[in-house]
Amino acid sequence: MHLSLKFKKMKRGSILLLIMFVLVLAACEKDENRIVDESNKMLGVWSNQIVNDSTVVYERVETFPENNYGIAFKPQHVFRERKNSEWCGTPPISYADYEGNWTKDGSIVNVTSGYWGGTVEYLWEIVSVDDEYLTIRLLKEEYHLKE
Repeated sequence: MHLSLKFKKMKRGSILLLIMFVLVLAACEKDENRIVDESNKMLGVWSNQIVNDSTVVYERVETFPENNYGIAFKPQHVFRERKNSEWCGTPPISYADYEGNWTKDGSIVNVTSGYWGGTVEYLWEIVSVDDEYLTIRLLKEEYHLKE
């Protein structure tokens, strides 16, 4: 009987140790959106913008916030933008994701994206980009209504 009780305690301890090990591994796992591509730090999801005239600073985030503006530069020149889904900007605001594309020539980024009324073209200058922040300067913004 004494040996059986000792075995149960060892078994319970082993199970607890295994569970703790799995939890530690899960806590160390990185979100794929948060991984910084060292060859192109612009790739990723950006939100929590701070606007100062024509300059905008974005913070790198793991995923789009549910009810906030955000942009994402994806590989193969895929652009995604979460923004207002209706013509009216009065709260409560509904958000939607719009697909587009981007190209980069030096520090100049040309973006085409959808919006609730058609398409929009942005011309941005990358002022700086690092692991945490993307700073752009808006050079041009042109909206085209769908016909």
